[in-house]
Amino acid sequence: MKTISRSSTNEVYGRLLASMPETDKNSFTTEQLYILGQACQKLAPRKHDVDIRLSVPMPYTPGFYLVLLAGSERRNEERIAKDRQLFWRFTYLLLGSLSLAGVLMLRMPMMMSHMSYFADMESRPTSLPWITDEADCLGSDRFWEEDACWDKQHDPSF
Repeated sequence: MKTISRSSTNEVYGRLLASMPETDKNSFTTEQLYILGQACQKLAPRKHDVDIRLSVPMPYTPGFYLVLLAGSERRNEERIAKDRQLFWRFTYLLLGSLSLAGVLMLRMPMMMSHMSYFADMESRPTSLPWITDEADCLGSDRFWEEDACWDKQHDPSF
């Protein structure tokens, strides 16, 4: 096999060459091996200031893992601009949702006070126009009066 540039210390480069048949490895020129090494350096995982990886086992499932990476910005300007647009869309959506939830929470006491208005009212008898016969009316807290069936347990919020 030809001599390989110092890129061979790159882990990705080493795995790439190890996965190739020996005849294919030998077919590369020195220049091609150098270009492969340079490309693999760009694919290699970079070191981050914060690199936290947690596996969370779950019963009866394969589980999942969490990764938190933080460090200095290395992305190109185009990708940063695209992410910035997504960030603002997400921010507006989140702020809108939180504002709606806040308004609902502020209105909750007022809505509850209207509900208690009905709860404080005493129930009054009401006519049941679909019952036209005294025999059908009597029983279950109903009474017949003035040729109408009356129900004593009418709910005022109905």
